Amino acid sequence: MENYDKKFPDTSLNLAFISLDIDKFKTVNDTLGYEGGNKVLKQVAGIIARDIGSNDLFARNGADNFNILAEYEKQEDIVELVNHIISDIEYQITDIKISVSIGIFLITDRNMKIRAVHDRANIARTSIKNSNGSYYCFFDNSMLNDLREEKNIENSMEEANDIIFALKEILAKPEEEIEDAD
Repeated sequence: MENYDKKFPDTSLNLAFISLDIDKFKTVNDTLGYEGGNKVLKQVAGIIARDIGSNDLFARNGADNFNILAEYEKQEDIVELVNHIISDIEYQITDIKISVSIGIFLITDRNMKIRAVHDRANIARTSIKNSNGSYYCFFDNSMLNDLREEKNIENSMEEANDIIFALKEILAKPEEEIEDAD
């Protein structure tokens, strides 16, 4: 689906990629059992199928993750869609109270690879995951920059740990072994 124009030929309409995750789904399975968890997944899928537009696409992307590719005219249309999905999930699923985290990436470049689009929606989603309630978040580039900075810090910490480990090994050796190494 790299070429969005095949499925969505009307380029006057915008596209959004939405990543939805059921928060703490393991608790749902632990509480309701495997069959009860499957029932909840089917209910969420049914709600999404009913709430999205007739041209929109959705799929379950493993475990408790769902992806939606939706057309919209203005950003408020997407806000309305995700609020509708959240409301329906909260009121129609009665076996257990669940919340969802939703990340949204507004596609501005129809040539962008679907993997990059998916990753950006996931970055937005994970920025609010487990926030005690159902929330949604739009991706912005600062999130990607923050993620890169976090990774740089993580890499620097790993390098520092490697240096500390090497120094501890050197310091643990008897003094004559260190002199013999010269």
